[in-house]
Amino acid sequence: MRRIASATLVALAAAAPILAAEKPLGAVESIDGVQVVLGFDASVQLAPGAVVAIYGPGAVEKHPLTKEVIIERPRLLAKALIVAIVDGKYRARIAWSEPQATIEKGCDVVPLPGEAAPNTPPAVTATPSASTTAPGDRVSVKVPIIDPDGDAVTYSWRLEGAPGRAGRLDARTTTRPEIEWSAPGAATEATLVVTARDRLGQEATASVPLSAKGDEGDLRKRSVSPYLYAGGERHLSRLERAADGVWWGFDTVDTRSLVRIDAGWRGDRTLKTGEAGPAAVGAVVPFRGEIYALDTSAACVQVYNGDGARMRQLGKLGRPSDLAIDAQGTIFVADQYLGGVLVYENDGRFRARLGQAAKGADGFVGLTRLCLGPAGELYCLDAEQRLVQRFDRFHRRLDSYEIQGDPRVAPVDIAVHPRGLLVLFANGTIQVFDAKGLAKEALPPAGDAGLGLEPGVPDGLFVDGSDEVYVSYAANGLIARYNRDGKPNGLRGHLAWAPCRQFASDGDGRVFGLDQSNNEIRVFDAEGFLVARVGGLGRELTALAVSPDGASVCVLDANKGVVQRLNGRALGEKPVTVGQKGTNNGQYKEPTRLALDEAGRIYVLDAGLHRVVVFDAEGRFQFTFGRFERGKASDELHDPRLLAVSPAGDAAYVYDYDKYDVKKFALDQAKQTGTHVTNAGGKGDSPGQIRKLAGLGCDRRGLIYLLDIGREDLQVLDFRGSNAVAIHAWKFDGQLGVRRPEHLAVAPDGQFMIGPVGSAVGFRW
Repeated sequence: MRRIASATLVALAAAAPILAAEKPLGAVESIDGVQVVLGFDASVQLAPGAVVAIYGPGAVEKHPLTKEVIIERPRLLAKALIVAIVDGKYRARIAWSEPQATIEKGCDVVPLPGEAAPNTPPAVTATPSASTTAPGDRVSVKVPIIDPDGDAVTYSWRLEGAPGRAGRLDARTTTRPEIEWSAPGAATEATLVVTARDRLGQEATASVPLSAKGDEGDLRKRSVSPYLYAGGERHLSRLERAADGVWWGFDTVDTRSLVRIDAGWRGDRTLKTGEAGPAAVGAVVPFRGEIYALDTSAACVQVYNGDGARMRQLGKLGRPSDLAIDAQGTIFVADQYLGGVLVYENDGRFRARLGQAAKGADGFVGLTRLCLGPAGELYCLDAEQRLVQRFDRFHRRLDSYEIQGDPRVAPVDIAVHPRGLLVLFANGTIQVFDAKGLAKEALPPAGDAGLGLEPGVPDGLFVDGSDEVYVSYAANGLIARYNRDGKPNGLRGHLAWAPCRQFASDGDGRVFGLDQSNNEIRVFDAEGFLVARVGGLGRELTALAVSPDGASVCVLDANKGVVQRLNGRALGEKPVTVGQKGTNNGQYKEPTRLALDEAGRIYVLDAGLHRVVVFDAEGRFQFTFGRFERGKASDELHDPRLLAVSPAGDAAYVYDYDKYDVKKFALDQAKQTGTHVTNAGGKGDSPGQIRKLAGLGCDRRGLIYLLDIGREDLQVLDFRGSNAVAIHAWKFDGQLGVRRPEHLAVAPDGQFMIGPVGSAVGFRW
């Protein structure tokens, strides 16, 4: 048994009274490393966080004549912390043990009710069970992790497996130890890794084996749901996270709106409060299933349930500017008009006022924002005096922090971070104050992230449980994200997506947008944040494609008539030029569309020569397929407009606008041939027919997707055999909720994105 070297834990080593050990109330039932399972008498009621002592045999005294044991002095072997109660058994973690101590089944266990337990990290209470589902299906994965102290925990998730073949997760971070995994469309093995982190930064990590195998089931029974919403977001301000992981904020354009944003940024919607809604929202705080809205117009705090019904109204305020709620439910309201911070019990009873309307460190002149620290300490931003006033959890005044810097740049908001107190300024800079009130470092403004956007003036600051920092720029509808090290690493909002007219998505959830106005590629992560831009690729970029594993990205420069292939894992590397203008092998006359398969092979649709040109991953010519002889043969490409290729590289589909057909070609890469199989479609509104296609895609299952702006629907066809069978047809406005989409991007596992220019809604089914 290993010994844990920690001053806090060593303090646990103080021996418990021997008398307690003489009357053991429990015993060790099993042990696995530093985890033990304990059983107790029915009279014992312990909660997670309780401390117990574990005893083993010790010194004994025997009767000198009979040799019977008359006194036994048990030996304290270890102390353990209860971390969970499962099926009536107590799971505990060894917090301290004697050197060389051997803990065995049957060792006595005694509760130590007066023992002070150290703050403990989250704990994995059992080996996570493997999770299996059918290819392309979704499954909820739960991990047995708890925090013995009851601290709020943030769970960060990632997938490990073959690039582009591990599936997708609903979100990167959650506030509960569960997440939904969307399995890839083909059989695979992957690993889900979760890191649980408490408010003090203590961590625990667990891994869950994942597998996709078996029959895909009846695809007709699968329903569609959104997984990404980007480019059409609200002008959101003052973001906060609820206990269920969703975001809350308010719309600065419609200031009556309380907005709920799904975890993972999958979409947003307004809380339906009806006539009982706030007149003008200034701050939103979710707490214990209720939504607290600071109504700056009505000068009160409105409280709603999750359905939007008003539960109660708190306070008779003056001109409130901010709202905060501590772990016990105590409500703090910043109100300079009434002289300071008003403190209320959760039921609305007034408790106290902190501060007064006065100049100096003991008063407020321009109180604007509040935030709470992990120990309940209160920070108050006086923007006018450029001070941060502080109070401990007992409302006793602490030393103030003086804000330095250019007096012309106003402080905007404050938030607590493990690095220190963050102060956001109007120029986007974030100062970091240490425990002594000294600002020794600063985070750069989001405009310095190299993403080509100037966000404007910030209005809100939020620190997530993962220690990521979010800054809202509501005037421009943008949200900036910083990693836990303080580096800006993403921008989300309409301005980030607006220039893009075409999109492509890889198997890891990344989205690539083609910005034709600036002739560059914009790269978005799975949550819709712009994370990179790549320019210098040509003068007239007209088409875009990405390989399923994301290793290759190609763009078509129509001006030069060439394809530029980029390394998808190192986008800054010099691209490789593929093909050139001409009519010979490996050349194009009028290239219009691109596709890539899992092997990185590049497919170029040449509308001028009515054919598709195939290159290997290095850009070497392989073969062509398709023809046009001014006849009526079913395999001729009269007016080819769109191209899709199966990820496996065994089938290609070409949309012929002239014939309202999608033509299927069987590809044999070894023989370097593309053989026409059959056609699907025909003009009409019946299942499988076509009016006017604006997008065509193919997934790993061999299903093809048709975005038809004439029929105003998206169809899914099973074209794996010699005939196409219609599986689904979803109307744009009625079923998908998207009006007049103009582009389609199909991910290799069947997720698809559609939308007008400059925005996208992603769906899975």
